[in-house]
Amino acid sequence: MQYIGQQGLTNLKNYHYVGTDKSLIAKYIMQPFWNWVVQFLPLTVAANLVTVVGFAFIIWGYLFIALYAKTLLEPLPAWVLINSAICLFVYQTMDAVDGKQARRAQCSSPLGELTDHGCDALSTTMLALSVFAATQTTGWWAFYGAVMILLAFFAAQWQEYHTDTLDLGYVGVTEGQLLSTGLFIFTAFTGNAWWQQTLTIAGITLKYNHLFVILSSVPTGIAVIFNFMEMQRFLKVKNIPVGKAAKRFLPFILPTVAYLIWGLSTSIDAIHRYPHLFIGSYGLVIANMVSRMVLARVTAINFSANQPLLLPLGVLMGCIVGGVLPSIEWHFLVGYFLLALLSYLFFAYCVVQEMTQYLDIGFLTIKPKKN
Repeated sequence: MQYIGQQGLTNLKNYHYVGTDKSLIAKYIMQPFWNWVVQFLPLTVAANLVTVVGFAFIIWGYLFIALYAKTLLEPLPAWVLINSAICLFVYQTMDAVDGKQARRAQCSSPLGELTDHGCDALSTTMLALSVFAATQTTGWWAFYGAVMILLAFFAAQWQEYHTDTLDLGYVGVTEGQLLSTGLFIFTAFTGNAWWQQTLTIAGITLKYNHLFVILSSVPTGIAVIFNFMEMQRFLKVKNIPVGKAAKRFLPFILPTVAYLIWGLSTSIDAIHRYPHLFIGSYGLVIANMVSRMVLARVTAINFSANQPLLLPLGVLMGCIVGGVLPSIEWHFLVGYFLLALLSYLFFAYCVVQEMTQYLDIGFLTIKPKKN
């Protein structure tokens, strides 16, 4: 199956990456460290391999979280949290040096950006669920936290799709990943039950974990507002109808609203009893949407709001209205999770095949250049 087509493949010759990162921590602390690390990578190592290895660490860390904290409320062994901290730090490092390695080894390609963003799209939800398990955050608080994180990720890619520039602010991905790494280490010593303590502020009593979700969503919300403000300026300068750009946000809005209605209507308390499936499938759907939007930008083809993966959610809404949700909910939850996962893997496989063949490059290896 072709996801790109001949015109999209032809457009790859016009591809160029433009990005800015205003993070002071990234600039003055992490960049010198990443520049030091990349020197140890042989020039024969493909940048995509660096990306995939880093992503494998995220999967490894999350597997133990999912095994020990099925509902996000179970106590976690200290070694699981330390393992998550190490895996996240390795992932962050590999994610930062893959581009540097691509330039060093002269193997930069549009496929590299797709691989990078594709792995980021999947790791975002796994990292969020890992943090929720570490802080024993579940239910609607966890769903809200996941929505905010995925909203920020989608909004950044949505802005980049239109402006061709990835603009990271003063507080963003680097700070969030370092904070999460520190949180895992801290919780390894205190135990994740520590986050169940309460604090009263102005007569309002909140658990520590709920306060953490609120505070962490502030910079996330500011970043999203910045994305919308920049988009408003861009559309005005380019004289592009707002409705045209807004329509491309529907692949985020529609599944979010559908999952909200599903969570309110659930007959098996899916949001509390099966958070890895409920929030995980939601994250996979958004990851599918983001990856298709990134592909559309890189290949200069149209990103359509009409995405087939969203159709089953329409069926689900019909089942809720028709009162037949209890009879199919568990099967739908598992089935839709698998559908979203397999859809993503199939999409990735097809895109890799199309690009490597057209560009005559390797995916995880550096193909010798023809004389």
